[in-house]
Amino acid sequence: EATPFHPAFGATCQVAKILSVEMAALTMRTWLESCNQTHTSCQITTSRLPTRCLDISSNIIKLCEFPDGQAQDRNYVTMSHCWGKPDAEKPTTTTTENLNERKAGIAMEELSPIFRDAIQLCRLVGCGYIWIDSLCIIQDDDSDWIKQSRDMANIYSNAYFNIAATSHPNGSFSLFEVPSIHSRQSLPRREIEIIPDMGTRVLARNDCQRDHQFVQG
Repeated sequence: EATPFHPAFGATCQVAKILSVEMAALTMRTWLESCNQTHTSCQITTSRLPTRCLDISSNIIKLCEFPDGQAQDRNYVTMSHCWGKPDAEKPTTTTTENLNERKAGIAMEELSPIFRDAIQLCRLVGCGYIWIDSLCIIQDDDSDWIKQSRDMANIYSNAYFNIAATSHPNGSFSLFEVPSIHSRQSLPRREIEIIPDMGTRVLARNDCQRDHQFVQG
């Protein structure tokens, strides 16, 4: 704040070397507050819960069902994640065999690391429900898959926000783990002196044109 504004740069924020769940939650709360107050298009949604959601509002995580016409009006979060290659460790799933167990309660230790981080993030932001496809769709029930896939667009578009955990190949990684050297997010930062006499410094990462174009688009 003490550094005079320089016309070459617009408004920005510090890019941390390591992202923590606390830091992510703080940033997201700021974004969501701005969204709630100023983005009128974002408010044209319904908070009607999907057929199933994970209730993470208490210490006991439960898979809850909300039949058609009986869903409660609550905010929920969705999650996009990579399942991994066929020979990789599979994410935690719900099947016809363990459905009742999931409803009774899911121990945090049973969940994939990336799911645990997402739940912690949602709790810090203040959301008590999260929809994760591998847990909220019965994986070995074709009829349920057909029904839920038809509603997929509504499930994602009506969510409060979506966690896009797409930097890692599968769910065995932490959501906040530094990606490998081959990942697009591992580009090194460089420190650049812009105005030497004023002592102004800018921290920058190398441009990754393909991903930047994707995000901007």
